[in-house]
Amino acid sequence: MTVKKRATYILLVSFFLLIVDRALKMFVLRDNVRVLIESRLHIRLFENDRIAFSLPVSWGPMLSVLALIIMVFVLVKAHRRLKGFYYVDAMLWFIIFLGAASNMYDRLVHGFVIDYIHLLPASYFNIADVFIGVGIIALMFMKPKVCRV
Repeated sequence: MTVKKRATYILLVSFFLLIVDRALKMFVLRDNVRVLIESRLHIRLFENDRIAFSLPVSWGPMLSVLALIIMVFVLVKAHRRLKGFYYVDAMLWFIIFLGAASNMYDRLVHGFVIDYIHLLPASYFNIADVFIGVGIIALMFMKPKVCRV
């Protein structure tokens, strides 16, 4: 399987997971249910007005402006990597963008990010946060690509 096909499959799975993320957000927002999975993993609504993983940084409207600026940067980076035929890099940047876009939608429509996974005592997050985290970590561990002249 070529790198381009592999990246395409991963993007398709990412879009599916984005749909799952949006569905779970609407589910917990509408019903505010609490589901316990083996008493360690809780799924319930948490209205997060902070940054990813509920880190205690709250800048109000400035946080949305900063997030929009970062989203534009990430989308430009994905586009440049795609134009350079670095499909895996482009895919990872786009996955980061998808996660940020899902959370930005929440922030603009609801005034907070809808987090629903409660794993540790002080940590709430969602699938979109996982997209952002996995994308950043994967990019950090990838070998830098140098274009030949």
